Formats: sequence, C-alpha cells, structure tokens
Amino acid sequence: MERLKTAMDEAKRNHYKLAVIFIDLDRFKNINDTLGHEFGDLLLKHVTKEMAKSVRRMDTISRQGGDEFTFLLNRIRSEEDVIPLVERID
Repeated sequence: MERLKTAMDEAKRNHYKLAVIFIDLDRFKNINDTLGHEFGDLLLKHVTKEMAKSVRRMDTISRQGGDEFTFLLNRIRSEEDVIPLVERID
C-alpha cells in the first residue's frame, strides 16, 4: 500500500496517470492438486520472473495470494500507453 500511495503522489505531482491491473492465473489450483504444492510454488516463481520481463523497471508486480497478482504501472500519460504493456503481460 505504501508503494501505491507513493506512486499516486508522484503521479499527481508530475501529471501522470497510473494503471493497476489484476491478474488471476486460470486453473492454477488444478496444478497444485495434481502435481503438488512444491511444483506449484516453483511454477509461480517462474511465472513471476516471466511477468517481470513484460513490464518496465519502474513498474511493480506484487503477489496478492495464491494465484493472484497486481501490477502497478507508473508514469502513464494516456490510456493508450497501457495497451502495449498489457499485451506484453498477456
């Protein structure tokens, strides 16, 4: 929450926008149920690393729990700026 507040303050000060994106990995529970939690944890680490390659250094990815992630995209000038970032995440 502190990072979000800091980003909001910076965006207001510099006349930027922010984008917050929520991602839920579909059917991830099936992976844990069939392959085990240890494998699921390794897969989550791998997925997180891959998602991190999709965003800029100034952006933040946080795991909310289970298979849910939040992306905080900073320094957005317009809604159109978000589209290529979302496409890379997808």
